[in-house]
Amino acid sequence: MLPSPWNNPTNVLLTGATIRKPLAGIYTEPNVICECIRNTFELTADKKIAHLRIPVIGSGHGGLEINSAILFILLSIGHYSKKFHHIKSIEIVIIDSDAKKIKDIYKLQLLHDLEGDSL
Repeated sequence: MLPSPWNNPTNVLLTGATIRKPLAGIYTEPNVICECIRNTFELTADKKIAHLRIPVIGSGHGGLEINSAILFILLSIGHYSKKFHHIKSIEIVIIDSDAKKIKDIYKLQLLHDLEGDSL
């Protein structure tokens, strides 16, 4: 068992944003990221899970550029949060080595400001 404060019970939901096809290899597409977010919202609705931590999906093995992956995640969250109302907060987890690659943060902030509270 882990020492406190890391020994708290946690619910974990695993999702994958990669596709593997013969002759195409492993990759992802924007619609796959959107489906992962939709599935996450659907699966957490019945349990009334209000707080999520979501890593940047699609930018690892999926090969999507990290700024694009974050944009698709944010757009999906904005869209599905209008349908599902149980989520109170979402943290997007970005590893240190990827944080240095984020260059469009001001564009993402502008998108957030345009959408209001939905992102």
